[in-house]
Amino acid sequence: LIGVQANQATVQIENAASVDTGNGSTVGSILDNGGIISVAGNTTLGTLNGTGSVSLTGQNSELEIDGKGGVFSGAIEGSGVVKLDDGASETLGGNNAVTGEIDIGKEASLTIADGSTHSATLPSANTIQDDGSLTVENKE
Repeated sequence: LIGVQANQATVQIENAASVDTGNGSTVGSILDNGGIISVAGNTTLGTLNGTGSVSLTGQNSELEIDGKGGVFSGAIEGSGVVKLDDGASETLGGNNAVTGEIDIGKEASLTIADGSTHSATLPSANTIQDDGSLTVENKE
């Protein structure tokens, strides 16, 4: 999906499938059920949902989320940027290994959800810019 402008579309990725996104891609939402999303450049999603994995492939890669209500329990890894636009919300419940930057916009919310296996992790980002709300849950 390079330069794709599918603002209203939902892309569904099933077991072992992969999708590569390129600079300027915009997708309404992604439902990742065991697949792999490779983000190179700037990719904007309405929401990210499912259990697969997202790989930020390089320091210049940016996963930008501008919608509300996404719940992703897969893994996000790599050295790029995860950005929640102003007013966006996303819940991450997987093992996250983002080493770049986390940017939470004004009135945006990022929740790191703790599941029954206590597998959710706060990304080890170099910088967390929190202009909204960051919630870390612990179900114990």
